[in-house]
Amino acid sequence: MYILSICIPTFNRYEFLKRTIDYLNKNLGLEHNIEIVISDNASSDKTENYCLELANKFDFIKYSRNLENVGLDLNALNAIKIANSDYCWLLSDDDIPLDGTIERIIKAIKENNPNLIYLNYVGVVESNLSNIDIEGNKKDDEIYINNSEKMLVKHLISHFSAIIINKNIFLKYEALLLEYQNMGFERGYILCLVDNMILCESGISIFLGEVSLLTRNPQSLIGNNYNPLTIIIDVASHYNFLYRRSLISKQTKSIVVNRYLRGFYNIIIPMRLNYNEYYKNELVIKIHKTCYSYRFYYIYNLPFMLMPNILLKYTYQLYKLFFKSNRNT
Repeated sequence: MYILSICIPTFNRYEFLKRTIDYLNKNLGLEHNIEIVISDNASSDKTENYCLELANKFDFIKYSRNLENVGLDLNALNAIKIANSDYCWLLSDDDIPLDGTIERIIKAIKENNPNLIYLNYVGVVESNLSNIDIEGNKKDDEIYINNSEKMLVKHLISHFSAIIINKNIFLKYEALLLEYQNMGFERGYILCLVDNMILCESGISIFLGEVSLLTRNPQSLIGNNYNPLTIIIDVASHYNFLYRRSLISKQTKSIVVNRYLRGFYNIIIPMRLNYNEYYKNELVIKIHKTCYSYRFYYIYNLPFMLMPNILLKYTYQLYKLFFKSNRNT
């Protein structure tokens, strides 16, 4: 039995996976009693051969391969289920864990026995990996005991690789995956289980403010046939679901969803300028219906979804200047 399983779902990203594993191996110490679990979504590149070599070479690396691509969420769930530890770190195959991260996670587990640990991270593009302001992104550690709603409001538990969960408690909410699938979620709904878990269970949630990860932001915002704009619909649907189940207040729902919506113009603008084929009327209508009750949606996003491209380029700079103070909130 290990103290921590680093669970990495992967699909056709051999080069990124290899880089992540190399970073992990630099920071793994035998005294930590840690395993790495790789769940492969039927990759067709070099992933399988590479992982088989790893598993044969290191007894703390476990490799599982799906017969077919089951999607990100079920692939991540598979990695969690086959993990042999009480805690699972859901690490993306293309993110980079920084020095000292594993030690901080282990220390938090031993001292607090939490339901959740959430890591601080910095998003970077590939061309900027060597020029990151780590110090400027540090925050204070925070511990939330039976006050996970406050944690949701303050830290927005939204990044896959920043999550370490208590495995047994998390799996109690596995059945909710079907609920989110039925709500039309395309992917990322496994993170919704984390919110449900910490809101329903008594115990401790921890935010570690030291920057622990560099998360890769691809040059293109479109990947794997997934349209980031659907996140708008998913986020609003998820928090409406939590509110209907009386797990969060109406105020929390409004605060959190509007914080997400404020940030979406950073996605919407480049998509409007470069990926016009994703702007079909049915998507605009669906987003409008889902977000009609969030007033900031109209202020921050709807004008740009409807504006002609010829005006979009000229108004974007003025828009950024006007809302500069809100951009990173």
